[in-house]
Amino acid sequence: MKTNNHMKYITVALAATLVLTTARAATPMVSAGGYHTVALKEDGTVWTWGDNYNGQLGDNTWISRYTPVQVKGEEGEGVLSNVVSVAAGGDHTVALKEDGTVWAWGDNDFGQIGDDTWTDKTTPVQVKGEGGVGWLSNIVAVAAGRRHTVAVKDDGTVWAWGWNYSGQLGNGTWITRYTPVQVDNGGLSNITAVAAGEEHTVALKDDGTVWAWGYNGSGRLGDGTMVDQNTPVQAKGVGGEGVLSNITAVAAGDSHTVVVKDDGTVWAYGLNSYGQLGDGTTTQRTTPVQAGGGGLSNIVAVVAGGLHTVALKSDGTVWAWGLNSSGQLGDGTWENKFTPVQVLGAGGEGMLYLLAEVQGVYVTAITVDGSRNVTLVLDGEAAGVTVEMSLDLSDPLGWSEVPSGLITPVSPNTIKIDAAALGSAKAAFFRVKGSL
Repeated sequence: MKTNNHMKYITVALAATLVLTTARAATPMVSAGGYHTVALKEDGTVWTWGDNYNGQLGDNTWISRYTPVQVKGEEGEGVLSNVVSVAAGGDHTVALKEDGTVWAWGDNDFGQIGDDTWTDKTTPVQVKGEGGVGWLSNIVAVAAGRRHTVAVKDDGTVWAWGWNYSGQLGNGTWITRYTPVQVDNGGLSNITAVAAGEEHTVALKDDGTVWAWGYNGSGRLGDGTMVDQNTPVQAKGVGGEGVLSNITAVAAGDSHTVVVKDDGTVWAYGLNSYGQLGDGTTTQRTTPVQAGGGGLSNIVAVVAGGLHTVALKSDGTVWAWGLNSSGQLGDGTWENKFTPVQVLGAGGEGMLYLLAEVQGVYVTAITVDGSRNVTLVLDGEAAGVTVEMSLDLSDPLGWSEVPSGLITPVSPNTIKIDAAALGSAKAAFFRVKGSL
């Protein structure tokens, strides 16, 4: 029996850009849903925690968890494995396996699980093919909105299923679907990234243009109007002039959209009641405005929360703006911010830095533990390689080799760098040299 003491469908948390890559191995990642979190480990297993009213944790129970539990396999047998990407929706979770199939669990009131039913699932089920025939296949990316799910095939086409009240499935209708339908009936192609918001969907083409469909309240589709669209429309340029171009990443929040240009600047449009667009105002925008007014640059990644936005700079620092009623901006206050502020370090001391790798031809993942030891996962055998470290990317001569005595093999393709290599530095960048 399921019990619940709060309303369903309050909000969707993070909806980040998913860039297309050839599915082959898991890269550790985390995705946040309405009230739950999902994490993918390097070994392809999936772990979840938080609210479980709809079975969105996938552990074959309805029990909410305060610490991570491992997602079970189909019908509760064994564990879910060989996963290469995950996405958390409002109250459902989606996983992409290395074989290009898609699996989902949790809330299914609107068919967002894609198994041709409307029954909630507490363990993963495989998403069916179009019209319920066969299985969805050849998928390279997935995204989860509040009540809908989106997937991209290796041919650059986009497929969607679930709630379609506002046209967020993009197939030219307003009809909810329990199995995948093709967006724009094949008219949308060459997609390289996709993001799902509360009731809208955003796609990035290989030519750097942005397309969107679904609910257009406050102008979140970026087409200069506030009219809902059930097929893709192209985002316009600043002030409605021309089209938005040179985009490298997209993200969708509840009611706003954020993009990154190839020059490292951030642009946004849609609802702005809490300053989530970052342009220093609370005015909603139907076409892009620049976050930070030119003061925010060198951005390499961005995510959009319900009513706030977070960006990562190339120097490893993190910046945020928008709603801050629960401290979600991490700046040590509860005040909403209309322009970007830098996220503080633990306990409000210093600034938060993310250890990052550059020139990462060989590095597929980098993590740091509580003792500040750094783990690098390499795209091949680690034997015979050298590791270089820099504390200042602006200095081209600032790279130095990490002493071999501070490097410990963890597995054939994984090495650990002792915290002593960092000293007191708060940010460090690594690159691997050698023949893998």
